[in-house]
Amino acid sequence: MFGIGVNKDNTLNNGVSAAFRRENLSVRDGKLVMTAKQEAPPLAGPSEPRLDSVDFHYSSGAVHTSLGYPLRNNMYLEVRLKLPDNAGGFCALWAMPNNPFGTPADLFEIDIFEFHANREQTKFYSGIWWHDFERDEQPEDLPGYRARAEDHIFVTQQEYRGHFPGHSAHFQGGSVDYYEFLTVGLKVSAGKIEWFLAQNGPAWRSSPYRTFSGGTVRARGNHNCERYGGHCNASHLEWQRDVPSNLDARVILEYTLRDPLWAGGPINNSDLPSEMLVDYIRFYDLPELDPLISDSKLPLPSDSKLPLPPSAPAGFTSHVRTPSSPSLPSIPPSPSPPPSPPPSILVILGDDIGVGDVSSYNPRSKVQTPHIDTLLASEGMTLTDTHATPWCGPSRYSILSGRYPQRGRHPVGTYEPEPDCSNQFLDGQASLAQVLRAANFDTAFFGGCRGYPSLGHAATL
Repeated sequence: MFGIGVNKDNTLNNGVSAAFRRENLSVRDGKLVMTAKQEAPPLAGPSEPRLDSVDFHYSSGAVHTSLGYPLRNNMYLEVRLKLPDNAGGFCALWAMPNNPFGTPADLFEIDIFEFHANREQTKFYSGIWWHDFERDEQPEDLPGYRARAEDHIFVTQQEYRGHFPGHSAHFQGGSVDYYEFLTVGLKVSAGKIEWFLAQNGPAWRSSPYRTFSGGTVRARGNHNCERYGGHCNASHLEWQRDVPSNLDARVILEYTLRDPLWAGGPINNSDLPSEMLVDYIRFYDLPELDPLISDSKLPLPSDSKLPLPPSAPAGFTSHVRTPSSPSLPSIPPSPSPPPSPPPSILVILGDDIGVGDVSSYNPRSKVQTPHIDTLLASEGMTLTDTHATPWCGPSRYSILSGRYPQRGRHPVGTYEPEPDCSNQFLDGQASLAQVLRAANFDTAFFGGCRGYPSLGHAATL
């Protein structure tokens, strides 16, 4: 599922000139259309870093993977699109960590590409940025940063951030025409990140034009200190960085407008409205992609891309699937294994636990939780964009019923027992235990039932 904008709150960097709006996203001939245009009167919207309201004289479109399809290790991401052609047009496909409180060395921004759509200043750039550091990795007089933890900082001054492959390095493209449809790919394998680009067909059929396998990365000011008057204290900074083994990042595709000359500006209003067309976004697990790579004559399966629905709601979904077995040589079926016994299911609901209290979410938690970490991070799933009610009672009802708290007997949930609300379940609403018992499970309940005196009844639990 994709959300609108570059993050879940749809806030914007103060360096962009266009607000991201749902109205600027549409579907035409099976392709996602992002439209940049002028706005009169201007639009007011929140802008980082202080979330002040700013007037935007332009609007455009951006999407991010908010609820699914994170970029992880041993994956390949591919996008086919037609880039715009307008002065001030700035397009980017990038990935940011879902959990900003992890180990600093493992947190980075992957620029799959950035593109300046001004034909007079065309630039197609790819690389990696490191924004997060241990405090002692930066000079004591570091001019701009925000503390994430006692010894973990987020650097706001760009010349002090780590950078690969360097300030001015970008891909010239060879025979690639940036203003026709092209395909961009990123492959994350064991200890290696590779970038691919092709005019036609899958990008992975071409040789990677950029590779990062770990090593020394340097501050941007190290490459270009003269841009800062030769006075920046970053000219000597360098760090050792590797490809993390636990990559978990949201993917962002944006088309915005920027006025500065370095970003392809100034904006030319006569070029607007302008469009970027997206044919598909595909995520592959490498084990499923490798057979295709090993035999470049194999076509892509027809079901590896599904178009966006013609009328998408505010948080629209783009369904993408990885190659499936019909694309590969047929293999005789093996005998079916004997049925395995049903699993044991243990549901633990803990009150008053914050996102920073479990060490798999926050390595610097004052209480380390290795067993919970194993269950969640190593053997299960962690969720970084979830919301709970401020009371325990409604949360208990939601866990047991699979429903929003307001779907029960009391419209705002329940906290203390009330004469007309001794049980939040309405007649006909099945509980988790009832569903499991219907599947021949034995069920039991232990612990508090505050606000639910009748939850202990066998009919519910």
